[in-house]
Formats: sequence, structure tokens, C-alpha cells
Amino acid sequence: ALSVLFAGSDLTGLWTIKLDGSELKRIITPSHIDGHLQAINCPSWTADGQSIVFAESLRGAGRGKIAKCDQTGSNVVYLTNGPGDCEPCLSPDDTTIAYGHVGDAITGGLYLMNFDGSNPHRLPNPDDKRTSHHSGIFPAWYPDGKRILLNGKIIDVNSGKVLGSGMPKRDGKTHSYGWAQWGKAGLVGFTVAGILFTDSELQTSKLLGESRTVECTSGVTSCTW
Repeated sequence: ALSVLFAGSDLTGLWTIKLDGSELKRIITPSHIDGHLQAINCPSWTADGQSIVFAESLRGAGRGKIAKCDQTGSNVVYLTNGPGDCEPCLSPDDTTIAYGHVGDAITGGLYLMNFDGSNPHRLPNPDDKRTSHHSGIFPAWYPDGKRILLNGKIIDVNSGKVLGSGMPKRDGKTHSYGWAQWGKAGLVGFTVAGILFTDSELQTSKLLGESRTVECTSGVTSCTW
């Protein structure tokens, strides 16, 4: 499952594609809601391939909700009312969704809820006496379903305690990353240098592909890909 946020109306929306690159098809075409264009992001499959959880926002409105649909893009069900809910990630057993909520010091942070949207609650941070919550974006589940990687920290799902650093090292230096997927073989994420791949416990890492600077024709002198 993949989302296209910024492109022409013939490209934006939620898509599915086979791993070999075949059968690319759009399953949700964005519509206008209250005068704002719908944007879909962070799709996450259930293990049985029957449902996709995703984040929906409205461009220019600053609103966000978590929703799910079936594998064809039909039967959309909203799991949160928003606003400010984003970056959903399904636990390996499909029972729990971790997501971020952009709010104030009282309401913002890392949230968990059941797959059906019930029991939404903020995961506490007993290690932070000032805010008592976790901040960051793009949570990633470890395959055992007991740990979440968020903002460079490994967090225990039951207690909310920080178990350690999730900043992998390469060439003796620690590296941050975004859009991470944490699987049995390791973590894959985007860094300034390129695509980073680690071992399963985030102790060592290597670059799978390096970013490079290319000339653009849109009036920008250069941009990094």
C-alpha cells in the first residue's frame, strides 16, 4: 500500500501495488471535504491483507483522523474524530494501533487504541517528570509487539518506560531516521544520507542507497533525492 500526497489529481490518493511492481491501482481517490482536498498518508496493512489503516487529513485545515478500509478501498471506517491524529502503525498481531496526536501538553503525545478504535489512551512516560508523555512522530513496532520505536527511543508498550536508545550507529556515529519500518531482520528508515538498514536490535547499520544532489528545472538550484 502506498500513498501519494503531492501530485496531480490523477496521482494523489491511496494505491496498492504488487511487490514486483505490477498491478498498480488507486483504491481511494481524494475528494473535497468542507472545501479542502483530502490527503491520505501512512497506510498500514493488517497481517491477513484484508484491511488498511491510514491517516486522513484535509489540506490547509490542519485536521487529522485515523481510518481504515478494506483491501479495495471500500468500507471506510473512521477510528478517531481528530483533529491532530496522525501516523498510525499496526501492532504485529493487528490488535493495537499506535499513533501520534498533535495537541497541547495535556493531550498531545503517543497514543494506543484497539483495532476497532476503542480504548484510545495516551501512553505515559514515567521517565519524564515534566510532561509525562512521549513526543515524536512515526512510531514503529518491534515484531514481538512489546516495544515501540519513537523519536530515537525504544519504549515499553505496557509501562511506557524508555528501554534505551533507538539511534543506530554507523562508522562510529549515531544516526537519526524517519519513516521507519522495524521488522525481524532489522529497521529500514530514511536518513539525510540515504536509506539506512540496521540489525534487529539497532546495534549496527549500513546504507542501502545514498542520497545525491541533482539539478532541478523548477527554478531551484539543486535538491536532494
